Amino acid sequence: MKFFLPLFLLLALLTGSQPLSAQSWTKAEQVAPNYFTIRQQFLDHWVGKTPEKGSGWKVFKRWEWQWQDRIMADGSFPAANFNQNEWNKYKATHPA
Repeated sequence: MKFFLPLFLLLALLTGSQPLSAQSWTKAEQVAPNYFTIRQQFLDHWVGKTPEKGSGWKVFKRWEWQWQDRIMADGSFPAANFNQNEWNKYKATHPA
């Protein structure tokens, strides 16, 4: 038991200090995500490559299709409470 605790702590320290990135094609310095810049980074990453099974191509294309009609004109994503805010505005201007 005394052997496992230091080993566990060492393992936790080593694995916890590794930088994590789910998408290898993203740029870490990007502060505010923008649909157009994310899409362009993805397309730039795949120039001259053929998508293979499990590479994330289909997942990204689904994400791209989902967001293409939901983003703001400048490419920014709506706030999480966007629909609620719009509903509150509507209720305020159309009293029952």
